[in-house]
Amino acid sequence: MSRIYSIDYLRAFFSVCVVITHTGYYSTSKIFDKNLFLHHSFAISDIFVFYILLLAVPVFFIISNFFLYQKQKSLKDFFAYLFRLFKVALFWIIFLAIFSNNGWEFINTIPTEATKTFDYVLSGGNTIYYFFINLIILSIIVQLSKSLHTQLILILFIISILQLLFLPVYCVNVDQFYPCKYYNILNFTPYPFAAILIHNLISKDHLKIKTYIYLILFITTIMIIIDWTIYVDSGFFKINKFALPTYARPSLVFISMLILVLAIKIPFKPNTIISFMSSQSLALYCLHPFFMGPAKRLADGNLLIALSIILPASYITSICLTHFLKKEIIN
Repeated sequence: MSRIYSIDYLRAFFSVCVVITHTGYYSTSKIFDKNLFLHHSFAISDIFVFYILLLAVPVFFIISNFFLYQKQKSLKDFFAYLFRLFKVALFWIIFLAIFSNNGWEFINTIPTEATKTFDYVLSGGNTIYYFFINLIILSIIVQLSKSLHTQLILILFIISILQLLFLPVYCVNVDQFYPCKYYNILNFTPYPFAAILIHNLISKDHLKIKTYIYLILFITTIMIIIDWTIYVDSGFFKINKFALPTYARPSLVFISMLILVLAIKIPFKPNTIISFMSSQSLALYCLHPFFMGPAKRLADGNLLIALSIILPASYITSICLTHFLKKEIIN
């Protein structure tokens, strides 16, 4: 398979979506109000928040898993890849913890109980770098699945989707919402199998691609209806700022699959700006938390002002840091 140029657009666009999500300046929908969410009516702003902004992490997961499977790394190369992810995660988790907790005082925030320690690690030290911890786990699933037949991958995908489909229902029924927390690996188990399926099906069934797209669209529509009829519950305010699960929604899996398929089948060579933003997508993800506080104070609720501070500051810092840090830590 030749280079997929359209992926650069996805990396550039969704890296900015991550920043927008973390600013918090994105919606006045009633679904964010504990007192009014039951009177909520689905609106355009909900599409923007729940199916564009919150699609960023799923898209990055499925892209990463797709390319990992495509490259068919040897076991030695795979462990080198995992070690790189581990170094990136450890570096940024510690660096942000030091930055946010008056130096090495962050050590006092590390829990000592086994279950809380596990949660602390899975959440990336309660930082946005939970992404790397989950990516390590998902990458291991991809590697273990490389020798499996496509039919078995499909079965595992269906099982993981069913698990995700019923996870929010389970949380509501038992009034325990931890399994639906944004960093829980249970949110992301379908993505390795989805990535492998897309790779195998596109490689073998070029003539059926439209059929797959229509099927994904149909399933996505059903899943979005489920999002807004079954999943809405006040209990999710215990873990979110809204009455919905963040990533425990199969709709996001199918939308990310659709986006990846379209990116593969519709080659669109990026211009210089998009190529630069794509190459800096990891840097933007890692660096933007350090500028979020000052930007939000200066922006005073204005999203465009906040972005005009965070994006250039992150890009410039990335360029400067490449002279001091190993490239794999920042790019």
